[in-house]
Amino acid sequence: MRSLDWLRTPLRFWWRGAIGLERAARRTREVEGPRIRGDIDGGRLVRLGLVRHHGLSPQAMTQSHQVVAYAYDVVGDALALRIYDPNWPGRDDVTVTVGAAGVSQSTGETLTSLFRIA
Repeated sequence: MRSLDWLRTPLRFWWRGAIGLERAARRTREVEGPRIRGDIDGGRLVRLGLVRHHGLSPQAMTQSHQVVAYAYDVVGDALALRIYDPNWPGRDDVTVTVGAAGVSQSTGETLTSLFRIA
């Protein structure tokens, strides 16, 4: 582990909330989506950071959290990720959809973007 790895994930949560909704959603679609698909296609579970805030306040990061993606479906132009979300224990029907309209979660919780946690 590199000396600053402990700081990388919290900064990524903050940065995704700070860069603006449109830019964060576009990065999720164009960069993170293909990477996540590649990991799942390779038989790997993918840790995801779900970003639920926007703005510069570091206190808002407490709204965001981590989940695990284990499968996906392509529905038209959208990528529907099947996830395990500890906020919804025991449920295997929770999904995150990444598409042209933005990023959304099937539970109705606010979601502005997501990123792969390596």
